[in-house]
Amino acid sequence: MLDPLVEYQKFAGDQPPGGLAVAATPQFVVLTFDDAINGQSEPIYRELLETYNFRNSNGCPIQATIFVSHEWTNYDAVERFYRQGHEIASNSIT
Repeated sequence: MLDPLVEYQKFAGDQPPGGLAVAATPQFVVLTFDDAINGQSEPIYRELLETYNFRNSNGCPIQATIFVSHEWTNYDAVERFYRQGHEIASNSIT
């Protein structure tokens, strides 16, 4: 059985894996939101995604993955986020 800590320590460090040059190593930030999109959460998401005008290094706007739960979700708001290019995922339906 693999020990997660041992496996992590094999790859942990301050240098890119595989001897890649630092300048040639892509950096990723994954922005996610979790749970219902409603009157409380939508303005916060919009502020983060629109007001600050965050951009990737190629100038494209930052996109988020929104894990939506069914209960208390405003599906009109979900559609608006989807039409703006954000990924919509299911949190769960139970």
